[in-house]
Amino acid sequence: MADKSRTWKNKLEILIINCQQSSSCIINPIVISELEDRIIAVSKVPNAHPIDEILDTIITRQSTTPYLCHIRNLSELFIYIQIGPHVIQYLLTNCKKQGTDFDEILVELKFLWIKKNLPQLLNNTTENTLKNQLYNSRNVFQCNIQIIDQFISSLPLPFAISVLKEFFDCFTHDVKHLTIGDLETFLLQNLTINIGMCKKKLLCFSFIQQIDRKIGKSITSMSIYNELCSNLETMMNLWETDDIFQLIELVESEDNLQYLNSVLWIIIDYELRYDRHVFDLRKNNEHASTWPKKIHAYALQMSFPSEMNELNLNELTETINDMNRTSLTAFEQNKLLMNFETLMKMMDKFSHITEIDQLKSFMSNIKNEDYYTQIAFVIHVSNSLFGKKMHKAQRLSVLLALNSRGDSSRVLQINTGEGKTRIVSVLAVIKCLQGFKVDVITSSSELAKIQSKEMKTFYTFFHLNVACNAETTSLDYEYGQCRKLGQMLAKFFQFNPVYEADVIYGSADDFEADILRDEFDENGVRCGRKCDFAIVDEVDNMMIDGRQHLLRLSGSVPAVSYLLPVKGIIWNQVINLAKIVSCKNDHWYKLCEDENNNTVPELLNESIYDFAEKLILPLLQDHIRLDDNSTGNSLKEKLIIPKHLQNFTRSKLSRWIRNAVYAKFEMKEGREYIIKNKRIVYVDAANTGTIHDTMRWNDGLHCFLEMKHGCAVEPEHITTNFISHVTFFKRYQTNLIGLTGTIGDESTQQLFREIYSADCLIIPPFRERRHRELRPRFTYSEAVWLKYISNSSTEKLRQKRAVLIITKFIEKAKRISECLQAILPQNSIRLYTEADEKVAVTDTLEAGCVIVATNIAGRGTDIPVSKEVEENGGLHVCITFLPDNDRVERQNQGRTSRIGYRGTSQFIIDLSEATQTCQYDDKNGFQLLNDMRQYRDIIQNEMIHSALKQVNEILIKDELFQKFRDLQNVIIDPFPSDKKDAAKNALRERFGLWLIESDSKNHESLQQSFDEFKSDCSHDPENRLIDNPMYYVNMANIYLKEQKNLADAIQMLDKAIEMDRDIAASAYYSRAYARALQYKKSNDVFFLKKSIDDFKESRRIINDVLDPTLMLFPVASDTSPLHEYLLHLKNLYGTLINSINAAIGRPVDEELKNLKLQLDENKLTDDERKKLTDYLKYLEENKLSIENGILGSALNNKREIKIERIPLIESLPSIEKKELYAKEIELFETNGFIGTIIFNERKPIDWWSVIGVGLMGIGQALVGVSLAVFSAGAGAGFGLSILQEGISDLITCVKDGIINRNFSWKQWGIQKAISFAITIACAGFSALKAAARTAKNAAMTVKNAVSNGVKEIWTKSFKEGLIIGGKKLAFEGVKRAAIEVSMSLVNYGISATILPIVQECIQSGITELFKLRYKNNESLRRLMDCDAKRRNRFYASKLTQKVMNEINQPAFEQCCSSIGRILLNLTSSKVSAATATAISVSAQLTPVLKQLTTIAFLLDKEIEKLGQSEDVKKILNEVKCAEPQQSKNSNGYQTHEKQAENEQLFLTVEEFSDEITQKISKIVCQFLQCALVPPLVAAGVNGLLSNFNNNINNQLDLFHMKRNVVYHRELSEAERKEKVNDVSLTAADDEIQDLKYGAPGGIHHIGYLSDVTKRRFIIRDTNGRVEQVIGSDTSQPAVELVYIPPDTPDDIGHWTTPNGENLQNTEGFDCLFNAIGSQIGYDGQQLRQQTVTQMEQNKPQLAAAMYDIQFLRQYHNDTLFIGGAKRKNSQHMLFYDKHIANSEHQVDDYGFPSESSTENNNQTDNRYKVEGRQVPTNTIIQQMKRAHFKTMIQSAMNDPTKCGKQKRNGQLLGNGEILVTLENISITEVTPLPIPSSTNTSNSSRNSRYTAHLEIVCSATGEPLHLENVIKINPRSSSRT
Repeated sequence: MADKSRTWKNKLEILIINCQQSSSCIINPIVISELEDRIIAVSKVPNAHPIDEILDTIITRQSTTPYLCHIRNLSELFIYIQIGPHVIQYLLTNCKKQGTDFDEILVELKFLWIKKNLPQLLNNTTENTLKNQLYNSRNVFQCNIQIIDQFISSLPLPFAISVLKEFFDCFTHDVKHLTIGDLETFLLQNLTINIGMCKKKLLCFSFIQQIDRKIGKSITSMSIYNELCSNLETMMNLWETDDIFQLIELVESEDNLQYLNSVLWIIIDYELRYDRHVFDLRKNNEHASTWPKKIHAYALQMSFPSEMNELNLNELTETINDMNRTSLTAFEQNKLLMNFETLMKMMDKFSHITEIDQLKSFMSNIKNEDYYTQIAFVIHVSNSLFGKKMHKAQRLSVLLALNSRGDSSRVLQINTGEGKTRIVSVLAVIKCLQGFKVDVITSSSELAKIQSKEMKTFYTFFHLNVACNAETTSLDYEYGQCRKLGQMLAKFFQFNPVYEADVIYGSADDFEADILRDEFDENGVRCGRKCDFAIVDEVDNMMIDGRQHLLRLSGSVPAVSYLLPVKGIIWNQVINLAKIVSCKNDHWYKLCEDENNNTVPELLNESIYDFAEKLILPLLQDHIRLDDNSTGNSLKEKLIIPKHLQNFTRSKLSRWIRNAVYAKFEMKEGREYIIKNKRIVYVDAANTGTIHDTMRWNDGLHCFLEMKHGCAVEPEHITTNFISHVTFFKRYQTNLIGLTGTIGDESTQQLFREIYSADCLIIPPFRERRHRELRPRFTYSEAVWLKYISNSSTEKLRQKRAVLIITKFIEKAKRISECLQAILPQNSIRLYTEADEKVAVTDTLEAGCVIVATNIAGRGTDIPVSKEVEENGGLHVCITFLPDNDRVERQNQGRTSRIGYRGTSQFIIDLSEATQTCQYDDKNGFQLLNDMRQYRDIIQNEMIHSALKQVNEILIKDELFQKFRDLQNVIIDPFPSDKKDAAKNALRERFGLWLIESDSKNHESLQQSFDEFKSDCSHDPENRLIDNPMYYVNMANIYLKEQKNLADAIQMLDKAIEMDRDIAASAYYSRAYARALQYKKSNDVFFLKKSIDDFKESRRIINDVLDPTLMLFPVASDTSPLHEYLLHLKNLYGTLINSINAAIGRPVDEELKNLKLQLDENKLTDDERKKLTDYLKYLEENKLSIENGILGSALNNKREIKIERIPLIESLPSIEKKELYAKEIELFETNGFIGTIIFNERKPIDWWSVIGVGLMGIGQALVGVSLAVFSAGAGAGFGLSILQEGISDLITCVKDGIINRNFSWKQWGIQKAISFAITIACAGFSALKAAARTAKNAAMTVKNAVSNGVKEIWTKSFKEGLIIGGKKLAFEGVKRAAIEVSMSLVNYGISATILPIVQECIQSGITELFKLRYKNNESLRRLMDCDAKRRNRFYASKLTQKVMNEINQPAFEQCCSSIGRILLNLTSSKVSAATATAISVSAQLTPVLKQLTTIAFLLDKEIEKLGQSEDVKKILNEVKCAEPQQSKNSNGYQTHEKQAENEQLFLTVEEFSDEITQKISKIVCQFLQCALVPPLVAAGVNGLLSNFNNNINNQLDLFHMKRNVVYHRELSEAERKEKVNDVSLTAADDEIQDLKYGAPGGIHHIGYLSDVTKRRFIIRDTNGRVEQVIGSDTSQPAVELVYIPPDTPDDIGHWTTPNGENLQNTEGFDCLFNAIGSQIGYDGQQLRQQTVTQMEQNKPQLAAAMYDIQFLRQYHNDTLFIGGAKRKNSQHMLFYDKHIANSEHQVDDYGFPSESSTENNNQTDNRYKVEGRQVPTNTIIQQMKRAHFKTMIQSAMNDPTKCGKQKRNGQLLGNGEILVTLENISITEVTPLPIPSSTNTSNSSRNSRYTAHLEIVCSATGEPLHLENVIKINPRSSSRT
């Protein structure tokens, strides 16, 4: 007996100890705790025995009953006795009885427990029977009752007890090989599972246990386990358990499991019944690997006919009649057969015609043939051209399509793959032959392009033009406009407009868009084409699914973008809302905090949309200014809404809030939309799976999705024009044929009839369809669903088939693809979710390939498969969802089993995603699928029935739009032409807003509202129509861009500002621009002040109103398009502000203060401190100008201004990628911003400077031309240089002083000093002395004129000089003007010809330098990565600027210019330009490359410095950490959705190197151009004016000779030395001797006479006019002489006195001396001898003039004034002159008598007699001859002493640094100077003067230096002038 003093816990301890001693039970604290809990539960049983007594009894019994020595059994016992006190009493009583069988006690306790807990088990079973069952060792209740209790308690309620009993019986009878332990394990593994599934799972468990035993190991850990279990569970619905066990018995090893599983897949898919002959797979000892192949072959045999059966005519017609009993009457059915027979007879008629030429010959009469003959002929041509006959079903389709009822159009269902494209083309041709214009409407533009090209040959055969309206060009629009306006179309003679084609292919959207363009925009693109006849492919998709589709022409509406911040506020509030709500089981909860600050969900008693609206709407109303009477926050703190959009905004706030909530919580990326190209793109997931790039959701929904994913936001689109599919198709009335693969059920066909008056016919396939729908599979979770799809697909691929998986959403398709990629080769998987990926379904599918697609693959997709695939069952289509309608389902299934080929399809559906609630239960797959289809069809029918109402609403809107289209022309007509466009846009905007406001109105109220709208718009439209001020701004901007009608522009801007000042930033900006233009024209400061005021107001609105709204948008990641979009807007606002600040100034005091504070900090680096210091210095030095701005300064100084308008895109900083700003700039321009206005203060014309420089230029020109004319020798060249200087100053006066207004005396002075220095250096000292002497002589002449009268100045010689000087002055002025004008033209020519070749050579030369240098430069790569990730060009621009700064240094420019000079020399030679360029660049590139190498070295340092900077490291680290992260709130919602990210702008090192080399080569070319163009222009102008130049120079040279002959005594010593040589001295001796021995006197002797007589000589002509005044001695009266010219050229003149005293009595040649002697009292002979003496004394002076005397004597003898009379019979002397020489001697190449001629002279001894002295003629000639000209030139070039003032390799300064060397001298040509016309013809080809050009060019200007550019070589003198 137990001790009663011990507590129950002590007794429990005894029980446990006894168990440990007698058994191996594992006892742990958990087990003890469970026992304690059960004992406590027993103690709480009402009226129960004390627990101690119970424990004592059990302890006593424990010693005799082994059952009680197990802890598990003790625990079970304590469960039984919890039933009640009577059970405890029973236990105590029977335990105390000796010899009682404890098993009986236990059975009784179990029975009592079952009776209490499962009374239903006794309903059909007696107590004894149940008790007897409890004794069975396989009874379920042999299990631990605790486990049974736990299992039953976990069963979902309610459950049928009979089902539970079946489960128990299953274990007892069906799974005998399972032990009680196995059952307990099963029960514990399947808690909470539906009891109906438990039996299946138990059987499956038994199957698995059997397999475990067969292979000797557990398979639960194997990868195949779950898949095998699933298949075994499904098998129980198909096979008996024993049959399944028989199949399992096949397994002998682990390797067999996969083959068994494959067999199970096939059995389930094809629902194969057990046949032991088939499934006894061991009978032939076949390897397990053959099982699947054998069973699959059996499945195919049972599922498909062995061959493709083509239906005969009777079968086809019967099938058509059966399918269309409601559509075809009996009469029509009979008529169809008759018509087909008639058609066949006609086709037999053409069967013998096989050649194309024969067909063409018949073609000419086809229009005159009967109807069926035409049809037959067209079909026959189609067969011939395409090489394949149309089958019977196609021909029947043609007949049925053409024979519709007269009051209806016809829609045909023709299965996919049945040749609809051929049918369409045949129908189109037949209709064209009947006189129709046919529109073939396809499902996409791409398909239209393909089909129009494929069928072009067919249409061309019938002389029909075919076109595609997706390929319209600008010419189509231009042609249409000209045609509409009745203009001439001659220029389009070779152009074929699309809409004049007979057949046009195109999508419905393209046709509708062109209708809107033609009718709404009135551009005439359709060329008057009507909707004549239509053939529509995929008609159900366009006419039924697309019945609500509206197409509109896009167009931006000004100022609508100002509503985006409102949506930004809403979205931010919705994000906050997401933090305080949660959703569970479709119920929304608000997250609240209890008193302990714990988050507690509180169920919302309203929808999440109502809750959000109540929360957000008051906030918006308090922070948005919707009218001027707004309350709440002060108006300045409120977000301003444009006045004309306030009503619109007010009406939309609620809808925007709800759509924001919907976008946040309901819409998912990859389902309703995708992110494509950083944009939210709509996906038609329910129907076609098509991605619509251009479609947008209304009412802010699309905008909220853009904010959700960080995409750039677009303003709300206000629909101003539209056309629906319904209206478009109804335009064709009954002239329409529709084709589709799936018409749909009766409700859909009814919709066709009621909306489109179309009857529907179903055409059967021409071959029997061989298709098997496999058993559907259903899951309850996405994970299992994905696994099913993967396993099913894998099995099909193992069967050597191909698989098409169609899912509803792109998101799902991508997940499926990812799952497959984990188990299949990646190259075997193709993803097709977008049209861009269509190649995935166009290539032939081989065995083992799988396509994962959305519904996009379900329509219009023909997927070819290989022969191997077809042999193994064809393409398998796996549909992973139940489509929304039967048509889409059949389209998806129709991708396989086409035109008689085999194929299968199968549904694998996740019921957790299904829209309808379905329970799988015990329904087989097809039962459940059919239930779902019925539910789906009910919903679809309801939608179809509601479609009529939708269509009616659409038709009403279309009707109103047509009314509006007619109304707009009436309203717009009164507007001026330049305002029509803006007025039209304003009217359309008002119509769009009216449509939105009237959206909820019914038909009657809508009509009434439209009438009110019409009345309102029609009343005083010119003043009241436009309520959006931006239209006035844009109209004004049109004027301002052309700078015209400024007053009208300002008036429009005044209206805009008056309408809404708060958003009128662009209006103020444009008005400021307009008033600045007025100031520029009028110089009235009133306009300038007003302009400044407007700029200030514009700046205020941008800073205070517009720019702050950017902060209201949601925060987006730095890499998102939204962040970039907002940054771009801010940059554009900043650009405008900067332009305003530059114009009107900005305060700098605050900035100065902040800079000083920054400089006081100690953290600054030296570089930072230097930058800040420099900037501070700049601000302090320029404070006044910065604060005043350009306009303020102009106002203070009353100066003119220069104004430049720059487009916004050109105003951006250089570091920005301007092409990224396109959208933002378009937005700014739409909102009226005209660009940036740049002002420059224009200096007033400094007239004093202009006059001063002009006078100086005139003075220099006059002095220069005077020196050039009246100076002798070097002074003339110096005069020409002074003339050039004067002309240059005059050009400077005009260009810099008047036009550019930037003349600087300082710069001019420096330039003038340099120029004069070069002129003097080049001219030499002798030239200066000559000029000084000329000036002295001029002064003396003036002095004499004052003393003796002006006539002494105004001589004929002086007047001749003035005329020549005037010509020279005019010529040089014209030449310089021509050079200035021609410069731009030559620049263009050089750029187009030589420079591209040069640039290519240079670029190829330096590319390698930079590319190789930076190919592996890590620092440069880091910098490029920074730019790429920041999407700008910050570092690239910085490095580029560094290179440009170095290149623009003078040294590099000088190096490039040297190449230019060489190019110039080469191009002046006869070498081709290209060859010269290549040679010179290649030869001279070395110094350039050397300079570039230095620059590259400097660039290296900069790259290394920047690449290792902290900023770069920070950028790279930020980007690495910027991966998009998704976190969740406690409510389970993601706080960060997937963000769109900008792609990096990849700028590689190679691209940077290419860019650098391109810029360098371009700058080098610019330097070359500067070196090439000016001299080329000068050379060109000189060439064009060469005749004029030569003529003037000849006149000038002749004038100089004549003056030199007269005034040669005045030459300086240096000038004489240059002209005197042996030959000239000999000639001087001869001249002296001739005069001595009686030669006649001439004007060259008078100077010596003046010296002899000490008198001045005045020479007059016969009319008394002064010819010359010679001599300067005024101490004696002047001697006047008259020269009488000879009567004939062969004679000589005569000298006389003014009174003619010696006219008759002068003898011989003494008339000159006699005339002088008679006036001064001298004897003539005495004067002659004195003159000879004077000449001998001054022989060098005479020798210096001898060349000129000889030349004039030979060619211009009359200018020497030779005078005398011949004496008769006077033979004592001979005088050699040119007349004698010409008459008696031949002339050599130099113009002198030749030796040969003298030898043959009549003189016997070949001598001249001179006063008895004979002089050999040969000697005279030899003395006069010179060395060959070229030899003399070479000699001069080789001798530096003969190069004047030039020094070899010396340097002179001009307009730049000039290198003057002998290499600059080149003989370009050796040509005679023109011979005067008076010269004897025989001498005209023998000239003694040759030219060699000396070219020294200024490298800065390209102009020649002020040097005489002709070296005059005298063959009779070695001097060079």
